[in-house]
Amino acid sequence: MKVRVLKDAYRFSQSNGSSNSNLSLTLTKGFGRAVSKIQYAVFNNNEFGPYALDNNNSQSCKVQSYQSFINSQPLSDSIINTYNGLVAQNAAIWPSPPVDTNMAYRENYNLLRGSVLGQSAQLFDSNFSHTDSWSLLPMTQTSKAFAYWTNNEGLSLTGNSECQYQLQANTPGCNTAIYPLTSSQGNLSYIFVTFLRHLHITPAGIVLTA
Repeated sequence: MKVRVLKDAYRFSQSNGSSNSNLSLTLTKGFGRAVSKIQYAVFNNNEFGPYALDNNNSQSCKVQSYQSFINSQPLSDSIINTYNGLVAQNAAIWPSPPVDTNMAYRENYNLLRGSVLGQSAQLFDSNFSHTDSWSLLPMTQTSKAFAYWTNNEGLSLTGNSECQYQLQANTPGCNTAIYPLTSSQGNLSYIFVTFLRHLHITPAGIVLTA
């Protein structure tokens, strides 16, 4: 029996005034036989008080653009911007608005179907995260439209080589001198990794292995 296990949450701190994030994780078969999904989220680095759970990215106030990679190979066709053409933007972050809007929302939309965040780009921005998935989320598996996505194996880690996950982000909103409405002195980036492992049920007991 195969089960998905949230192995760990990786925390990256970014001080006020920084405008770029370069995050990197080394994934090996010691964590699990495969990677089911990797989620990236950015929070206010004020971990106490009213902003402790603030991952609002409205008006690109934390992340302007980003792109993720596996072993230096990009997982998207281009850099993904978080510009939302449906709301007013801060001119210091977007002096020249891009032609392509709501890229982050569209990139994640298939994985958001059936959830509150999938209802609009504004709701997605107010609870921003990005997901790279190599197997279906439960809420999308019920839709026949996504039958071709079915992949129970995920991103295999059973080979001998290590797998390197990287994410590069442009985060000018982290600088309160540029965007004072963040009420932040920096960003906290988190990467959540869900691994696929084997659950063995025997008369002797239950064993979880890679």
